Amino acid sequence: MTTLAMAQSEEDFIKNLTREGMMPEQLLQLSSDQLNGFDSYKFKVDMNMDINTELPEMEDAESTESTQNMKMNMTQEGVIETPQKVYVKSTSKVISSEEDIPAMTSEVFLDNNAMYMKILGQEKWNKIDINPFMKKMQELTGNNSAGNTGLSKDQIKLFTPYASFDEDITKDGKEYYVVNIKLDQDAFDKVYKEMFKSISEGFGDMFADVANQDEQTEEKIDKEELSNIMSGLFENMKMNVEYKMYIDKETKLHDSMDMIQKIEMNLEGIKTETMSNGHYTYYGFNEEVSFPVINAENVQ
Repeated sequence: MTTLAMAQSEEDFIKNLTREGMMPEQLLQLSSDQLNGFDSYKFKVDMNMDINTELPEMEDAESTESTQNMKMNMTQEGVIETPQKVYVKSTSKVISSEEDIPAMTSEVFLDNNAMYMKILGQEKWNKIDINPFMKKMQELTGNNSAGNTGLSKDQIKLFTPYASFDEDITKDGKEYYVVNIKLDQDAFDKVYKEMFKSISEGFGDMFADVANQDEQTEEKIDKEELSNIMSGLFENMKMNVEYKMYIDKETKLHDSMDMIQKIEMNLEGIKTETMSNGHYTYYGFNEEVSFPVINAENVQ
């Protein structure tokens, strides 16, 4: 191979590895800094889930069917205002059942170190002190603000070995760089498992607080027992996930993201496999935003 051909080959090799002289992790950092630099923005999520559950065989069971399938669609609309305000409305709908099952809606509002939750049928909000949970999240992610959805430097450092560039694309008249982050089971164990386990235990505590505040809850939930259940779930969890982040070539902002995720769990013989395909869109940067008005009268 001639010197010129070798130089050309090396140039092409470097070009495939970089965009504007940046490695994937450097472009991710620039893009996340851009997103976290806004005072406010909105987001939408559209996710389809295919859930297969395999039940243990029961000797006295009348039915021999041990596998169940459920398909769901979840949409979310959210508003973020830095540093500590987030509002999310979620709607989940079972789409695989012959019965017309009503959609389930929920609302979550984070305001500084308080979280307010309300589900379908509730007139009043449940209030939870999330200060201990948020401190744990900050330790795990390196992100000091609930209003930041961009990746922190600690997260990007963890993702670096698994990030690569995909082919550039054009959509809606804009040109985008595409960064893939692929995490297999080994990568998940290194990057996410302990973080997800700690987060889930924290959510378990908060769920117990909400349920125990509800006057209609006849039997109170034991927080330690629930924490053990949540911990057991993640001890036996397998996960593969791929993120595809679209970064505007002009603004260096990632205004959308695709996610493909497979989760397998085994808890006391009940095996669950969940396939998720989600699309995230970020928009309305620095536009005026509004949040629920919550006072003492509408908190239970």
